[in-house]
Amino acid sequence: MSDNQKYYYLKLVDNFFDRDEMIMLESMPDGYLYSNILLKLYLRSLKNTGKLMFNDRIPYNPTMLANITRHPVAVVEKAVDIFQQLGLVEILDNGAIYMLDIQDFIGKSSTEADRKRNYRRRIDEEKKQLLEEKGQTVGQMSQQVSEINGQMSQQVSEINGQMSGQISTIIRDRDRDRDRDRPRDRDETQNSKSVGEFASLYEKNIGMINGLVSEWLIGISNEIDIKLFKRALEICTERGKTNLGYLKGIINNWTNKNITTYDQLQAYKLQQDKPKQQDESHKFDFLDRPKTSNDEELDEEALEMLRKLEEWGAN
Repeated sequence: MSDNQKYYYLKLVDNFFDRDEMIMLESMPDGYLYSNILLKLYLRSLKNTGKLMFNDRIPYNPTMLANITRHPVAVVEKAVDIFQQLGLVEILDNGAIYMLDIQDFIGKSSTEADRKRNYRRRIDEEKKQLLEEKGQTVGQMSQQVSEINGQMSQQVSEINGQMSGQISTIIRDRDRDRDRDRPRDRDETQNSKSVGEFASLYEKNIGMINGLVSEWLIGISNEIDIKLFKRALEICTERGKTNLGYLKGIINNWTNKNITTYDQLQAYKLQQDKPKQQDESHKFDFLDRPKTSNDEELDEEALEMLRKLEEWGAN
C-alpha cells in the first residue's frame, strides 16, 4: 500500500483496548460510550489522514459530531474533553480536530515511523500557519485600531475644543447672571432676616401674629429699623398698653415726624430738651445779676412800703 494512497480502513492491534488510555477511558461512567465515539472519530478522520474538518474548511462542532456518532451532544462534548486530557486528540485554533495516534492504525510497520513524522509535521505546519495568519490579522487589526484611535483622538480634540468654548460661555453667562442676582439675593436674605426679628419681638411683647399683622410687620420692617421698633414695644410695656393699635400709634407718630431710626429718635429728643434747659438756666438769673442804680431805687421803694405796712399794722 503506497504512502500516497488515502486509507479508508482502520487497522487495530490486538491489545488496542488494553492500552492505558483505553482502560482509563472505559473505566469512567459512560466509558464504553466514549470508546465508541473515539472509534467512530478515527474512522471519520481516515479520509483526511486523521484530520476532522468538514470539506477541509468547516470545523466540526459538538452538534455535528453528535450527528455523525449518533450520541447525545452532552455526551460528545464530555467525550472530546476527556480525549484532549488523555492526549488522544488535539484541537487547533481554527477548530480542526486531529486524532493524534491515528498513524498507529494505518499502513505497514515499515512506513509507520515516516507517516507519524509526516503527520506530526503536518499538524505543526498547520499550527504555524494559523499563528502567522493570526499574527497578520492582529497586525492589521492593530494598524486599524491605531488609525481609528488617531481619528477618534482628532475628533475628541475637536469636540473637546468645541465643548470647552461652550462651557466657557456657559460659565461666563452663569457668573454674570449670578453677579447680577447676588445683590438682590442678599437684600432678600437681609429683609427676610429683618422681618423675622420684628416678628419675634412682636410675639414676645404683643402676642400671636395673624395674616394682617404679618403684612403690617413686613411693611414696617422696610420703614423703620429694629432698634426703633424695640423702643416702641418698650414704651407699650411701660405704659401697660401692649396691643397693636397703641404700637401703631407710637410708630405712626414717629414716622410722621420723619423719624425712622433709633438714632433719629435720640437726636429729636435732644433737640426738644434744649429749650427747656435754657428756660431753667435763666429762671434765677436775676439772683446772680449785678445790681444797678435802678435796682437800688427799687429796693429803697420796697423798704419804704414795708415800713409803712408795719406802721399800719401797729396802729
